[in-house]
Amino acid sequence: MDLIREFFLDAFPNPDRVGCPDEETLMALAEGRLPPENPVCLHVGSCSECFAEFTGCILELEARENGDVISEAANTNHKAMNWTGIASSLGKQESAAANALQRLRERIAEYRHRGENQELKKPL
Repeated sequence: MDLIREFFLDAFPNPDRVGCPDEETLMALAEGRLPPENPVCLHVGSCSECFAEFTGCILELEARENGDVISEAANTNHKAMNWTGIASSLGKQESAAANALQRLRERIAEYRHRGENQELKKPL
């Protein structure tokens, strides 16, 4: 899983954040509130910066569910959190990273499956 996670964190740099969704949208994706056909699902798999933020959102959600605290900054100023920093320090939280990657794979597969089904329904 480390190799795959590192691939997504490095393979698709987008330092200018062209076409990137805002943090609220990434959190909605992490929470499963976006439909699979939402373009954000595919964007996260093709933008290293958004993948890092998405992974950070997953970590935050899991920390909330487990009653953990990510950092003191999280308690005092949510906007001050550095998702890229959190995501790049995932070595200690392998299960969270694996879960984030698995959720992303499932969303992409769901999106592709829906596209295939729509292609089959088109009249010839």
